[in-house]
Amino acid sequence: MRWKKLICTMLSLFLLCTSVYIGEGFTVRAQNSVNAAARETLNFNTDWLYSSMDYENGEAVRLDDSGFDKVSVPHANSVLETHKGNDFPNEIASYRFVSWYRRHFTLPERYAGRNITVDFEGVATVADVYLNGELLADHKGAYTGFSVDITDKVYTDGRENVLAVRVNSERQPQLPPEGGNVDYCLFGGIVRDVTMTITDPIHVQRVFVTTPNLTKESGVVKNSVDILNNSKQDKAYTVETTVLDKEGKAVVRASEKADFPAGRLVRVELTAAAIANPHLWDVDDPYLYTAVTEIKDGNTLLDTYQTRFGMRFMEFKTGPDDGSFYLNGRKIEIIGINRHEQWPWIGRAVPTNCRCRMQTALRRMASMPCAVPIIRRTPLFWIAAMRLGF
Repeated sequence: MRWKKLICTMLSLFLLCTSVYIGEGFTVRAQNSVNAAARETLNFNTDWLYSSMDYENGEAVRLDDSGFDKVSVPHANSVLETHKGNDFPNEIASYRFVSWYRRHFTLPERYAGRNITVDFEGVATVADVYLNGELLADHKGAYTGFSVDITDKVYTDGRENVLAVRVNSERQPQLPPEGGNVDYCLFGGIVRDVTMTITDPIHVQRVFVTTPNLTKESGVVKNSVDILNNSKQDKAYTVETTVLDKEGKAVVRASEKADFPAGRLVRVELTAAAIANPHLWDVDDPYLYTAVTEIKDGNTLLDTYQTRFGMRFMEFKTGPDDGSFYLNGRKIEIIGINRHEQWPWIGRAVPTNCRCRMQTALRRMASMPCAVPIIRRTPLFWIAAMRLGF
């Protein structure tokens, strides 16, 4: 058992590296970094405290947590004795319990008045999130990410904050995928990355980039942008999307001025001019464009949000070629892969670089592996997949 725990510890050390490998030729900084002029994304994976006990007051600021284990996330609430064999069905029951995670932190005064969220990519299975003793959010589901807005509750004056997460990893038959026969394990704990995002009160919540009616000769980029005005003032802002090629050169641009009522989420639709002879994404040439979305108040940049995407069109043809798959007009053989999010002993609590090295290995196994997961994967999984030609 000792050597198994040593392996788990070594895997966890990957989290402390300065970069995360997510495929050939692509690296994402894992330390605190500035994504844009007004948006910051901070690594929140380190400096957690963990207990396998279900405290009645686990959220309390004054709780004595000196006896908690010091851990980093992703973290497995239980290290399994085995990962296969006849005893494995009994072994997996060991992660079915309630545990607590706590993190102490302070924020500088410059974050006062900013919008601040803590973003969880995956907690197995039910999470109750507290800040400074107050319940702010609950989330149900072991594979879906969620964000907790802590703007109005977090201290930015030098006082210490205490973030506490009660994690219920017991069987949840009312939540998919449980409730029937499940041939894989959900495991337990904060099993994916955690980040903190700091933005202006007016900021991008999400984007959805599409390329309708795409052909080899012409491609139109449409960007649906959801923007939240978390301030107390109604105001008009300019929203702009610039499409960059692989070298970072601007290809097309679209902008629109819109009204944003205070406290409301507004969707802005942007459609850029057609790109002549677009560079199409292919399994052997995974070319990616980048859509850079900006919110401006006059000449002041308030927020920037970047989205990588590939331009391709596909279809299953009927008739003589019934069932054949075509990508950009070329017939492609699909090779399916059923890859569960499960690693020996530690289940799903694996650093991103390990996950993506597995993707690289799978890509090398076949000319066109087609990963069709039955569970929701992490954002970096999809970025790596696009860059590798999945």
